[in-house]
Amino acid sequence: NCIYIKGHRDPLSNFYRMRFVWDNHTYNSVEQAFQHEKAMRHRYYDLARKIKAAKHAGIAHKIGRSVELHPRWDDDKETIMQEMLMQKHVQCAEFRQVLANSSGEIILDAPDRFWGIGSDSRGMNRLGSILEKLRNKTRSERGSAQLSPKPKVAIFGSSLIKNMRADRFSRRVSTEIQISYTIPEAKKHIKEYGQRADVVVYQLLSNDFKSKSVEACIKEMKELVEITKSRQRDSK
Repeated sequence: NCIYIKGHRDPLSNFYRMRFVWDNHTYNSVEQAFQHEKAMRHRYYDLARKIKAAKHAGIAHKIGRSVELHPRWDDDKETIMQEMLMQKHVQCAEFRQVLANSSGEIILDAPDRFWGIGSDSRGMNRLGSILEKLRNKTRSERGSAQLSPKPKVAIFGSSLIKNMRADRFSRRVSTEIQISYTIPEAKKHIKEYGQRADVVVYQLLSNDFKSKSVEACIKEMKELVEITKSRQRDSK
């Protein structure tokens, strides 16, 4: 029982068109993000800009093939792909559904002998293996979640950011939420509520949620308070 990934319309494909956020950049596919990451790591900045401007994953892939690869890339690329696909699982409902409903071996039917099976069907199929591991991992976590209470999540934001994304996040995780929008309130809630939370998610001047320890949040909030005070003094 095998599942073959074929074409950009398949949610399991890296070429599948979706809004994908990676490292504070927005891409039209995982493939575009991967090729951009590859170009940046090899300092091909002109190619990276062209990849970022590519309208389709296929174009990004073609441009990325011009990067002359460093030997270290072979050690890094699979880890990067794993992390990107984990993010895709978070961000793309179609991908989650197709992966969850799949069974058996997942095979990338592509000429690439590393990520796929190659033209002779003897390739390493590393993309398929990563997807299978991700499927098993998420199924295991889903089973554990049904047996254990949901974690408490503390969310802290700054007054410079609207609460829309925080509200969407709270509905998505369906957990106990504490939200604050000013620095003093956030510091207070981190100390009082955050110590009882399993996960602390904070949002400062970035549009992306980040997860850190309670201690790291307190430290960063203090630093932000000092920066704010300094700016206020300079403006007087």
